[in-house]
Amino acid sequence: MSGEPLVEVQGLGKLFPRAGARARRGEGLWAVRDVSFTVRAGETVALVGESGAGKSTVGRCLLGLTDPTTGVVEVGGFDLAALRRGARRAHRSQIGAVFQDSSSSLNPRWTIERSVRHPLDVHRRDSTAERGRRVRELLARVGLTDAHARRVPSQLSGGERQRAAIARALVLGPRLIVCDEPTSALDVSVQAQIVELLMSLQVEQQVACVFISHDLAVVRAVSDRIMVMRDGAVVETGAAEALLAAPASAYTQELLAAVPDAPYSDPPQPSRQGVPS
Repeated sequence: MSGEPLVEVQGLGKLFPRAGARARRGEGLWAVRDVSFTVRAGETVALVGESGAGKSTVGRCLLGLTDPTTGVVEVGGFDLAALRRGARRAHRSQIGAVFQDSSSSLNPRWTIERSVRHPLDVHRRDSTAERGRRVRELLARVGLTDAHARRVPSQLSGGERQRAAIARALVLGPRLIVCDEPTSALDVSVQAQIVELLMSLQVEQQVACVFISHDLAVVRAVSDRIMVMRDGAVVETGAAEALLAAPASAYTQELLAAVPDAPYSDPPQPSRQGVPS
């Protein structure tokens, strides 16, 4: 892992205007205010905070699903908001996403194999045979069989659907993966399996990760650095181990006090040697 900066966010702000005349005066809800951070290759940066803290809005800006109102979001040296439509779509192939609700993120009418293959079809990667091989290899890597591949999402458990969503996020070989509450809809025992899978795949494929969560027990297991958000702003940031051992802000202390014991609080960790903290 090179440890070179892959994501650079400077002064990010996102305003959701109110309807009517006030919107024309720039008034509304600032979901994110003056957020800056960097993610290096192979590194996991966790964005934590309560619901409404602005974490998912930051994630959507990283994915190019919404444009910032202020500031710059660069991934791989390119500002997504400044790219034209064709170039933006091509560059977004370097970014994968895993969302909280795998039921809604997978097409209910498609087989798992087709859903995972779809990004390859859209970007016209390789031959049909190569696409099929790539999908089968990834499904096997996340613990799904050929039988799973032939099923539709409703025929899978929540953990199996999330495994399929992870495979789809990685199918294009992205340099960055954005995980937005990927374990919060799962049972605790399944959460532990998904956390360990994400960590091993990240190390194996040298993918940078922005991990969005309100659950510090999960964050403790996966992150190299942590950025704590509240009301759209950054409250505290630092190396994960140091921040969790001695949080500086009262808000972070309150979040830590609410963390329950969990089986993945100290999981077997893949080696992160060479990744700066």
